[in-house]
Amino acid sequence: LPTIIASLAMATVTGIVEETIFRGQAIQFFSTQFGNGSNDDPNIFIGAVLSTLLFAFLHTNPVGFFKGGEQTIDNVVMFAFQCITGTIFCLSYVGTGNLLVSIFIHILYDFYTFEKVHLINVAGQIAYAKQQSLLPNFQNTQQVQYYTEQRGTQFLNNVQQSFYLMDTNQDGVISRKELRVGLYSYGI
Repeated sequence: LPTIIASLAMATVTGIVEETIFRGQAIQFFSTQFGNGSNDDPNIFIGAVLSTLLFAFLHTNPVGFFKGGEQTIDNVVMFAFQCITGTIFCLSYVGTGNLLVSIFIHILYDFYTFEKVHLINVAGQIAYAKQQSLLPNFQNTQQVQYYTEQRGTQFLNNVQQSFYLMDTNQDGVISRKELRVGLYSYGI
């Protein structure tokens, strides 16, 4: 129940803030500034397109576009995906003329996403990491003995658990992509 409440709260705040900014304000701003319209007759199409592109761009890591390799591919895919979701939110606003409709759709989408990520990905990955870290995977090597003497068995258990948290496809090996995502999530 606490994760449902937390997910609903985050989804509600995100939906209200993002829709107010991107649909409630940005469409009108871009329509009047770049759409050859006036405050009385703005070009809503230009405003909708530009606000959706801004929405998509701000949901990516802009620096990643210039790093090349997997980061660029990840950002391009995320940008395209956010263009699609932003278009859906925008069409719901423009089609109804009611900001509350796009807010409600955004809240439902984010709530589903937060819950799915938590229940399927995060909770499942944590359970996998805990289970795997309790198994005797490390052989009795000099490194294991050294770290056990220096930092204790809890340290080794934490190291194993961190390893398996990064092993998102649960194959017992950390790929370069898993390592990059794992280190990024640890703030590195």
